[in-house]
Amino acid sequence: MYVLFNVILPVFLVIGTGYISIWRQWLSAKSIDSLTNFAQNFAIPCLLFYAIAKIEISEHFNLWLLLSFYISALTCFTIGFLAAHFYFKRSKEEAICIGFSCLFSNSLLLGLPITENAYGSTALGPNYAIIAFHAPFCYFIGILSMELCQSSNKIRTLQMC
Repeated sequence: MYVLFNVILPVFLVIGTGYISIWRQWLSAKSIDSLTNFAQNFAIPCLLFYAIAKIEISEHFNLWLLLSFYISALTCFTIGFLAAHFYFKRSKEEAICIGFSCLFSNSLLLGLPITENAYGSTALGPNYAIIAFHAPFCYFIGILSMELCQSSNKIRTLQMC
């Protein structure tokens, strides 16, 4: 219970405060758009650039940590794809897009604050190591799977002719 109240709850209280601010209309849609633009286009990139430029990646590079994280991410991609294609009867292209959404985690917006609350700012190095590889890995998987799907569709079309 200690971990719940002192580590995770503050992060979700901030999220809840944002939700209530919109629900009660304490902030206008224009204010939220401005705040979102500032956070996503300026503050987060500056945070990442500063943090990744400062850390020595070799000190925090742990192959087993990266493998465990990305095997889990691939599992989420696979489950999302299979559920979308077979259960929800989506086309393969749509199922890949849904799987791609499942592939990305919230290691930046939730992972960093929860890790910092739990272990302090000195423990953020492994998180930044994961984030440094995250976009290239996820885009590689998404683009590769879509291209393989498209190429198999083209081959099938040529065989019909």
